Amino acid sequence: MKQSAAGRERKRQESEDGPELTMQEILRTEGANFSPKQRILVDFLHRNYQKVAFMNIGELARETKVSQATIVRLADMLKFGGYPGLQKAVQRIVAQELTTMDRLQLARQANPQDDSASKLLELEMRNISRLSQRIAKEDVNLLCAQLVDARRVVALGLMASSPLAMYFGYELNRVLPHVTTLTEDNMAAKRAICEIGSRDLLVACGFARYPAAVMRFLRVAGEKRAQRWVITDTSASPLVRHAEHCVFVPSEIWSFVDFVAAPLTFLAWIVAGVVKREPELTARRLQEFETMAAEFELFHHGD
Repeated sequence: MKQSAAGRERKRQESEDGPELTMQEILRTEGANFSPKQRILVDFLHRNYQKVAFMNIGELARETKVSQATIVRLADMLKFGGYPGLQKAVQRIVAQELTTMDRLQLARQANPQDDSASKLLELEMRNISRLSQRIAKEDVNLLCAQLVDARRVVALGLMASSPLAMYFGYELNRVLPHVTTLTEDNMAAKRAICEIGSRDLLVACGFARYPAAVMRFLRVAGEKRAQRWVITDTSASPLVRHAEHCVFVPSEIWSFVDFVAAPLTFLAWIVAGVVKREPELTARRLQEFETMAAEFELFHHGD
């Protein structure tokens, strides 16, 4: 049987970030072979894994009084290829468990001396730098082709992902006809999803914590036989099972802040791909947009 695109994406991400496991499964792996120092780490992970999600390797070493080399060896034994892979596995678990207040409090406890601005910039730059490694060009090409061929495109994003949908919908609407943007779980959104059809394309953005309404919209769109793409953070995302195609965009966890630089960069990448694929359509649509902008005086002009 041919493997689905979502399945291929899931396997690719697991090979990069380690297997998708529960915390109990992580700690049971190779448990009989743990050294005394590794057992200290395992016990700390068991009791404080929410805190570990926000700690770098140096902070974890100081907290547990074991060497960084011991931490790396444990992560390798657990098949994560180093501490970053282990921490990301912990983060994927924590992302679905914790409220925003939990995340804020744990980040303060784990990193009391951190410069918030520097930390945010560091993580956002890391997310963007990992984007080209994570995203396959064939997925970009396929999404661009389906966007161009679709009768209608629906860009969906709720709550923290609503700015992503607004940006994507706005940019696509300048170069493609019949683009609908949904950023609220209201009657208009429900009607738009119910009117979707087999020639239409739904692109949904959703990151931890995952809005339940996005899953409902994806499920209904599937019943209407629309093509569905999901832009999310990991293969553990509950949105994955509701789409034919998935793109996993790097998204670190730090405090309660939602990171959007990498998803926005990916969406800009997609719009640029559509423009490259359809230069004549783009030129015509942009000229129509400029005519409309002039007629309605959308932009400020100097005196």
